Amino acid sequence: MYLARETSCNWVAFVSERIFVRKLDQQLWQWRVASATGKWLSDTFYTGDINLLAESIAGATVTLILPGQRVVSQTVETDLKDRRLLAKVIPYQIEDDIVDSIEELAFAYGPITDGQLPVVYVDEPFAAEVIAELEALGADVKRCVVDYIELARDSNQWLLIQDGETLLVANGLLSGFVVEKDLAALYLTSACAENPPENVLLVAEDEESLAQLTALLPAELLQNENLALQKEVGGFWDFLKTQTKPLVDFRLGRLARKLPFAEWWRQWKIPASAATAAFLLALLASWSQLNAAKKAQRQIFAERDAMFRQVVTGNGPIQDPVRTLKGKLGNTNQGESSRLIAMMSFVGPVMATNKDVKLTSFHYAHDGGELLLSLEAKDIATLEALRSKIAEAGLVAEIKRASVSGEINQAQMRITEGKS
Repeated sequence: MYLARETSCNWVAFVSERIFVRKLDQQLWQWRVASATGKWLSDTFYTGDINLLAESIAGATVTLILPGQRVVSQTVETDLKDRRLLAKVIPYQIEDDIVDSIEELAFAYGPITDGQLPVVYVDEPFAAEVIAELEALGADVKRCVVDYIELARDSNQWLLIQDGETLLVANGLLSGFVVEKDLAALYLTSACAENPPENVLLVAEDEESLAQLTALLPAELLQNENLALQKEVGGFWDFLKTQTKPLVDFRLGRLARKLPFAEWWRQWKIPASAATAAFLLALLASWSQLNAAKKAQRQIFAERDAMFRQVVTGNGPIQDPVRTLKGKLGNTNQGESSRLIAMMSFVGPVMATNKDVKLTSFHYAHDGGELLLSLEAKDIATLEALRSKIAEAGLVAEIKRASVSGEINQAQMRITEGKS
């Protein structure tokens, strides 16, 4: 069935589809929507400007259909099998047959059959520009094919489709051409003389157009009694194949899809910035915690050194205070050390709360379990208050000797464990 053009903006929205797009001229596009499995979603194709096209293809997967006027196909004989090597050798092998510079052409290759390789090439700047136009609209141009190569036809059949003011001819697996109607008769005469067809299918939009198309065929061909000539009302979109893996795809060569680094960066820029900020904040927090830990360590060392000065007199440098204090304890056994530590666990907190009392030295007599403290204070009352607090902690404390030197009261206090 022939599909009428749809130029209205009131067209349906599509989900999870593949969109086939071709550019008719500088301002006009045509497209049709297929499902992911390759079935047309409606009997309508659309024709409109780039603004109308943009509404349909933004974010969609697109197959670009290149116009056959811009594409040339030929068959080359080769013994090469490596596809990567073919891409390097074949363009220079056929360079003499090409009018344009091969540096400005993009090549695609079909399957090799009996040493025969179909070669298709297109003006690369033109194809790249059309792809860029679609990508600028947000489309993912996954495939790039040729109109006359993607036409469905029977084996050994010539398919001629009148498409507006042009004629599309598919006369081989990957061969054909597109020509203006005014030049069609000349091209068909030359093509039929070289390889006369035995099966021809003519397609046009109405019966009158079919009659005009028939008149373009060479008289010798029409007089051939063995010619199987068929005619059908239809158009380009009726015969377009929707295969997911076309035999010729320019997106596999120099026009291959580029990794979307810019799009990836756009999507990840904000998360990356947030992650960087979080890392810097964590680094700042760790640095602050490290400074706080170092400050606390200095405070602990200062308190340790102050306690050391209370026990060990002198103004010399402090070297390994822990080892020095252990030496002061002498050769006491483990049990005696435990008793001393137990007593100091009571005396130490009491001493810490009495800032007006200075401990100048201490001695522990393990034979009698006595701890002797040499103390200094401004008056005897302060020393007596300290003795009372130690006694409240459960120890027996008594001042043995006391003397006055200027404004300093000195005393020796004996502390023993309380009797239970």
